[in-house]
Amino acid sequence: MAQSKDGDLSKGSKENLSKYLQKLDVKDKFILDQLKTNNDILHSVDGKVHETKAEIIRTRDALIASVQAESETLIGQLETMAEKNKSSVSAFNTKLQSDHDKIQDTMKTLRAKTEGRTPAYIDKLLKETESKNGTKDHDIVTLSIPKLLPQTEQTTPTIGKLHVEDRIVNLPTPADVKVVKHFRPEVHAAEIRAISPTQMWCGYFGDRSLLLYNIDGQKLNSVTLKFDITGFAVNEKGNFIACDRRTESIKEITLDGQVTTLCKTSSMGICLNHKQQPVVCVLRSLVVYSTDCQNKLRIYKFDNDQEGNHLFVGPQRVSTNGPDYYCVADTKGKKVVTIDVESRLMWTYSGGPGQEEFKPIDVCCDSHMNVIVADTFNNKVHLLTKDGRFIMYITDRIDMEKPWGLSISEDDTLWIGECSDFNWVHVIKYLK
Repeated sequence: MAQSKDGDLSKGSKENLSKYLQKLDVKDKFILDQLKTNNDILHSVDGKVHETKAEIIRTRDALIASVQAESETLIGQLETMAEKNKSSVSAFNTKLQSDHDKIQDTMKTLRAKTEGRTPAYIDKLLKETESKNGTKDHDIVTLSIPKLLPQTEQTTPTIGKLHVEDRIVNLPTPADVKVVKHFRPEVHAAEIRAISPTQMWCGYFGDRSLLLYNIDGQKLNSVTLKFDITGFAVNEKGNFIACDRRTESIKEITLDGQVTTLCKTSSMGICLNHKQQPVVCVLRSLVVYSTDCQNKLRIYKFDNDQEGNHLFVGPQRVSTNGPDYYCVADTKGKKVVTIDVESRLMWTYSGGPGQEEFKPIDVCCDSHMNVIVADTFNNKVHLLTKDGRFIMYITDRIDMEKPWGLSISEDDTLWIGECSDFNWVHVIKYLK
């Protein structure tokens, strides 16, 4: 029985082994088939890779050839343009040199003809020369002030030949300040223009009325304009040069009401220089408007100094100081700025002794080139030398509230207008 049992077991084991081998054989065939399929795929991919690579190389070579050809074409065009520009610049330089030579000849001739001559003769000669030379400018020409002047080393700022360290004698003192008269006009005298030692016009910002008063406070005349003013001046003819806020223009108004528009500009303060040309504060700049002998408007803009720095932040009022300098009350910049007619910065003033905040509202200059500044919010009027040195507060011994408008008459009488509830105008003498 044991032997038979052993024989049966041997037979069963063989069958099981045979079945297992068959399964392995099937699985092996499947693996071989899969390997063959994968190899076929790899061969196919490899072929496509080689084809793509070859196509990329062909495209690259074609692009290189195309770019090279295009580059050679562009280089040729640039070389041609460079030669043309070189020729044009050379011709232009020749013309500039010719113009320079003509200008030098004209300057030599003018110097020779004007030496020892009267100012009237010189003005006439200049007009004849300008008329003869003519101009090809447009009707309105905007000029930039040159910034090519060489910078020299200075230990102190100067105005002309006056150095800051120079001593000044006979300076006025608070004891020299005397109130000649004071009166109350009908309007706030935020703008004052003295037309004589005993008369002045006054007006208020945004108003339309200009009033003429004498030194005793009597109203002599009044003019009602058809627009709101932001500033005004009075020229040698007695006409008003006023800034029209609504139309953003400068107009000349005669006493009988005739109005002429001089130019278009948005402006605040205005004065007239020694040539009777309007000088106005415009945004962050100072602008001079002039008319040449052919009645063409020329615009001179002062906004940067000789080093390219901004001169102003928010100029409010301007005054000439002699024929060569402009003094500007830069309210937003919290300083008084003085420049010359070539846009060179002369000096700045940022307040008197012990002041914490300084906001100049108005400025004017006397015959000695002293500078007077209205410091409204500190209830002070500053007196400075022509090079910006503090002398004194004119208002130290005067009961005054919110001094605003300033003007100097031809005999150096100072007119100060308050912008307060009391609304006084003070007429003052301060020089020895």
